[in-house]
Amino acid sequence: KSRTSDSFKLQNSIAAGFPVKNHTTSGSELILQDSTFSVFLFSPDNGVLWQYQVDAMILAVQQVDYFKNGKLQYLITTPNTLYLIDRLGRNVQGFPKKLPFTVKSSEVVDYDKSKNYRYMLSAGAKEIYILDKSGVMLDGWSPNRLPLDIAYKPKHYRLGNKDYFLVILKD
Repeated sequence: KSRTSDSFKLQNSIAAGFPVKNHTTSGSELILQDSTFSVFLFSPDNGVLWQYQVDAMILAVQQVDYFKNGKLQYLITTPNTLYLIDRLGRNVQGFPKKLPFTVKSSEVVDYDKSKNYRYMLSAGAKEIYILDKSGVMLDGWSPNRLPLDIAYKPKHYRLGNKDYFLVILKD
């Protein structure tokens, strides 16, 4: 059957979009957020697959293989909450996690490609938090307070067998 095009309409205006990978087809899909903070997984072939309500504008969407089974989940960060949502639009057990600080940026860290994820979050102007895979703050990073304001989103780099966190400060 030949397919030309379809159109899909959401009720409210789109506020943000994040490209994601479909782990079953390796194709591209979109996480879309509308002006009412509703989140949708959009497939170019099937339209809206699910809808999920979050508490604020999304800062980041990253994909993790939380269960180490080849299937990807969506780690969605808002200023006050971490959501981990499965392919069918359901919460992974233990999520969402309300945070006691306001997130400015987030990054998934996988030190040695073991899928024992850490979540690096910057908060306020000078704080870095690292949470374990289940969203629990790690000792020593609760928070790590820097001497000056953070200028850009902190990044994790693995060079050889060493891990580095690059944080550029405003000075």
